Amino acid sequence: MSERPAVPARDSVHAPQEASRFSLLPRRIPLDEMVESHAANRPADPAFGRNPETDWLIRTCA
Repeated sequence: MSERPAVPARDSVHAPQEASRFSLLPRRIPLDEMVESHAANRPADPAFGRNPETDWLIRTCA
C-alpha cells in the first residue's frame, strides 16, 4: 500500500494572507444606489414589428 506524500499545513502558510483579506466586510451600499432609476428594456411592441394593414397580403400571397 502506497503512502501519501506529506503536505504542509495550509493554515501555517496562508493564514496571515487570508486573515487580512477576509477580516473586513465590504462597505454598505446605500438604498438609493440599489434602486434602478430607468427601465432595463424598451417596452414590447404590441404589433411585433408587423404592419397590420399589409399583413393580410403576406398571409394570402406567400
